[in-house]
Amino acid sequence: MSNEEKTHSELPSYGLDEVDEPAGWRRWLSGRRRTLVLVLAGLAIIAAFGAKPAYRELKARRALSLAEGAGTALDRGEGAEASELLRQAALMAFDDERVSDLVTYHAARAGDLASVAEIGKKLDAGQASAGEILVFGERSLAAARPRDARRALDALPSENLPAAEMVRRAVLEAGLLSAQGQAAAAEAVLRQALPAAPDPGADRLRVTLANLLLSDADGKRAGEARELLEIAAEGDDEAAIDARRVLAVSSAGISPGAQTELSAAIERLRAHPRASTADELLIARLVVSSDPARSSEAAKDLVFRLQQKQAPIDERVTAARWLIALPAHEAVLELMPAGEDPGHAGALMVRLDALSGLGRWDECREAIETHRGGALPESLYHLFIARIAAATGDAEGAEEAKRELRRAVQFDELPHVLFVARYAEAVGWKREAFASWRILASDSGAKTEALRGQIRNLPPTATAADGLAVTRELLAAVPDDASGRLSAAYFALLTGSDLDGASATVEEFLTADPGSTDIRRVAALARLRGGQPDDGLALLPEDGGESRWLALRAALLRAAGQDAEATQLAAGVDPEGLLPEERAFLRP
Repeated sequence: MSNEEKTHSELPSYGLDEVDEPAGWRRWLSGRRRTLVLVLAGLAIIAAFGAKPAYRELKARRALSLAEGAGTALDRGEGAEASELLRQAALMAFDDERVSDLVTYHAARAGDLASVAEIGKKLDAGQASAGEILVFGERSLAAARPRDARRALDALPSENLPAAEMVRRAVLEAGLLSAQGQAAAAEAVLRQALPAAPDPGADRLRVTLANLLLSDADGKRAGEARELLEIAAEGDDEAAIDARRVLAVSSAGISPGAQTELSAAIERLRAHPRASTADELLIARLVVSSDPARSSEAAKDLVFRLQQKQAPIDERVTAARWLIALPAHEAVLELMPAGEDPGHAGALMVRLDALSGLGRWDECREAIETHRGGALPESLYHLFIARIAAATGDAEGAEEAKRELRRAVQFDELPHVLFVARYAEAVGWKREAFASWRILASDSGAKTEALRGQIRNLPPTATAADGLAVTRELLAAVPDDASGRLSAAYFALLTGSDLDGASATVEEFLTADPGSTDIRRVAALARLRGGQPDDGLALLPEDGGESRWLALRAALLRAAGQDAEATQLAAGVDPEGLLPEERAFLRP
């Protein structure tokens, strides 16, 4: 058969007079049945090649809905709910770019520094939205990273933003200026933005301006600040409850009148529809700060209210940490009873902290042995074994556990390392605290706090030069950090390097705040290095203080020709924990 004939024979017939019916399968495919089969075949193809993309899209949409719900929860101040929704969204479809962007955005809003860093990368690449840039700037400012806050501010247009974002930009700019000591410029920014700001943005500006006015040392503008807060406090949004919080804070005082005013401010805060269980911790803090004699009352009331409102476990753990610092260890155990979420490391940690604070070492040991390898990682296991051994007089056992602790903490998760750092610092274990803070400094989000922790916990094997190196690293990250600048001046004076620059820095601080105990101590050292021991003695506070300051007094006395007094004082100073340069003050 020719190609022409073959082709012709396979062409369908469209003749209306066709009478021959196809047989077998050809008949089955005829008419409507042919249409049905074609439809089914098409559906099968779609199912085979389109089901997975369609399913992924459904998951992505569900994840986006969860992430948006997290944002709404954050707007309401429900951090725990937002965290859970973000976790679910990320697990569901984090490989979808839309989901990952939205989860990262809201996680950054909630304060997750890793998410803030991811937005920073988008900012560098020119891909961040104005909302993302604002969050990056706001969280950077809150984390004491003014350079990053400035990067965000520079990337934002100064006009043509939506009204709500213009308000946030003004608040960010004012916050940055205030952090840099430019209070007058910050105030000008807020006052300029206020007339054009719509509600509720205007209330946010009022609260920010009121905080700035309240920070004035002379307190002359407290009345205007209160007027601004009273206006903002009438709403039902986040600015209103912030205003009520500030009003409560500014009402704290020990006089009967102030106590009455504080009680009224507390009730007003609790009456706001956005008041949360987290506000109960703020209230407890205010009660104690206004009258320390009410500590026991405040602790009991805090526990009662958190239990009554069934506060999330993370919020109760936060409250328990404050109670430990109070200290109110029995209240901690009531708030976090035995068996409370045994898989929650934070709950276990505060219980262990409270038990050790009460000296209930048998219960403490039982708990750590029960949870070892579960909620209790190896580093924290050895931390508490060392604490128990030290408290029960087993010096050899304590040193062995500390060695194991220093080894284990190198491989642990950062939250556990942070617990070790704080706990070791609290009990005076400088070597272990320093090692832990040093590990934490590798994390960009924790770096500044970790560097400060290293400065506070320089071990006896360190030198002033080591301290100077750490402070310089801190100042490279946060150039305007006041405590870092003062510490750098102190270490420079100890080492004898750049005496002129260090002395100038100290004089600058002394002029700004002549009553500060810490500044006067460092200034006294500057006077010693400058050959003015009598002036140094006049500056050095009489409270004695730590061994380093007693050693400094001995050196000043000797330099002033009062050898007998210097020798007598030096003999009573414990050199343990002093840097070599500080120990040198004790020698004739």
